[in-house]
Amino acid sequence: MRNLVLLAEHMIRMTKTGVWVLFIILCMGCSGRRDQEIRVACLPGDGPYPWADWVVAEACVRQFDTDFEAVRVLPLKHAFEAFPRDSLSDPFVLKRGRALNLDRVLIPAVIDPEPEGTSVAWRILDCRSGMVRFDTISWNRDFVHAFVNEILPAPNKAFKPGERPVSIASTIPPFAIWREYGEARKAWLHRDFNRAASLFRHGISKEAHAWMIKGLIESLLDGTLPIQDFQESEAVFQEAGHWLRQGLQKDSSDAELWLLAGRAYIQRRWWNKAEQALRKAWTLYPHNSLILFYLSRLHPERYRFTPYKSKRDLLKAALHWNPAFTAAWIDLGDLHYNQNRYRAAEKTYRRLLTLMPESEDGWLALARLHTIRQDRLAIIQVYEKIIELYPDMAQAYYNLGIVYYNDGKTETAERLFQRALNLEPHVNSHFYLGLIALDRGDTARAVTHLRRRIENKDSESDFYAEEARKKLSDLLSIPVDSVQNRYHEVQTRRNE
Repeated sequence: MRNLVLLAEHMIRMTKTGVWVLFIILCMGCSGRRDQEIRVACLPGDGPYPWADWVVAEACVRQFDTDFEAVRVLPLKHAFEAFPRDSLSDPFVLKRGRALNLDRVLIPAVIDPEPEGTSVAWRILDCRSGMVRFDTISWNRDFVHAFVNEILPAPNKAFKPGERPVSIASTIPPFAIWREYGEARKAWLHRDFNRAASLFRHGISKEAHAWMIKGLIESLLDGTLPIQDFQESEAVFQEAGHWLRQGLQKDSSDAELWLLAGRAYIQRRWWNKAEQALRKAWTLYPHNSLILFYLSRLHPERYRFTPYKSKRDLLKAALHWNPAFTAAWIDLGDLHYNQNRYRAAEKTYRRLLTLMPESEDGWLALARLHTIRQDRLAIIQVYEKIIELYPDMAQAYYNLGIVYYNDGKTETAERLFQRALNLEPHVNSHFYLGLIALDRGDTARAVTHLRRRIENKDSESDFYAEEARKKLSDLLSIPVDSVQNRYHEVQTRRNE
């Protein structure tokens, strides 16, 4: 780099345009990936002991992330989202790895889990060359370091400056709680947070290992999002706070625990404490995509200690380090959306869908954008794609049903609302089915659906329940013949 600058200075003396040459050279030297940086994803294999595969995969992720300066490894959660479990064929993994700008993908599978001498079969896929290698290794203190010999070129095997490598044998949970941890982590990744929390608690009752504690806190925080009852959510936060204090008493230099504390404070809207916790997390690990993401949830004045000046800067940095971070893509698109920059929002959502075409959140965000823009054809196309990818998503059928209902295509709308109800107790579908029955003069059916919607009122401000009550009140106060006449009037208007 120094030689390039000297060359540019010489060129400045030789030509009036030399300043532009210097600018271009500096940009070339300061942008893009470093040549020595290796980007890796680690996925649990499909061996006969899936709970053990999850433990081994997380062990690899944590050791790569902790010890090796040149390695950038995807968090296990985001690798899980980026590589669907039913699509781990070599061609698919290589293609997706290239899209995510990865160099290697490691997939270990436990063959024979034993307290001593566990055998692990692995395959390493080189996303650049397309080569795939297979081998078997025994679990020991140099387990992950053996993978380093396979994954990293010789100049990249250096440990992080000023740090001694931590043996994975000293950080991984004892074999006796592998099953509890592996099953709990699998449940968490499948968003079954209540089951995950229960399994983590069971593991902690055997041994309060750091992995178990962090897993329980994550499950508790993720599980509070749909909780409406204040007392229930308060109890969850109290339990999470207890384990955060326990963990930080043991190791106050754990960036992951400070990150979890920051998350908890953000969910409680305790902004000062959130800033303090995330400041400590960022100081310990400034390139962690999750830390950058949660910093973006704060007011810009609260992250002035970082080099980032805006929410957009933080989200773009998070995506630089972790292009598989779905929530960061959605937040970046939403940022454009909230500023009425709809083209930029659509470009961002579509960029996510280019990387991960099966992203449920990406398609739903795109559908919402088209709804705001009132692009009927685009809305229908997006929801049909969502239904193709997720045929059991009741909300997609319901949303598409509303589009057809507003177009006056009540037969198609009715099928979609009924499909949503068949998949789950989708109460708002009852409201629209009641309206369709009312328009047709089917009084009994209209009363049934409207009553079902009223019975499932979730709050005093429930708009659909209140509208259903008004419709039912009007319906029961008029003769049946009037309803039949109204149906014929509606049909006549639609045919005109």
